[in-house]
Amino acid sequence: IMSKEEKEKLRKQSQWDAVQEAFLDIYVYMLRNYRKFLVFPSKDNTESSFASYGGAGFRSNEFIDSQRYDMKAFLKQLVGTQMFDDFMTKRLYGSTDADIAFFDTAVDMILKSYGRMSNVDVKGRVRGA
Repeated sequence: IMSKEEKEKLRKQSQWDAVQEAFLDIYVYMLRNYRKFLVFPSKDNTESSFASYGGAGFRSNEFIDSQRYDMKAFLKQLVGTQMFDDFMTKRLYGSTDADIAFFDTAVDMILKSYGRMSNVDVKGRVRGA
């Protein structure tokens, strides 16, 4: 049997979990196709705009252009943030990090529910892109 204090603490935690899940759902939905626009590090990569990053990067303009009109302004601001830059760096150079794997699993779930997983390989790279 839980005390009144324990019940209140659990209720507050449940509310916080709901807020976290809502933010996760929003970001997963908005960034669900981000992997199509990743440029992975490669000695063969000749894209000069990513040369200073070891040939890796994110094609942010193409990503934003591919999105719904009502999301473009927000996404343009988002891809310019330090948080997004850190996310891209981790995704490109440390994709085994637990937080990246968790996010990509959430993205995979939404893509699977939309029936769009057939062109994504095990490492999250889009085949034929």
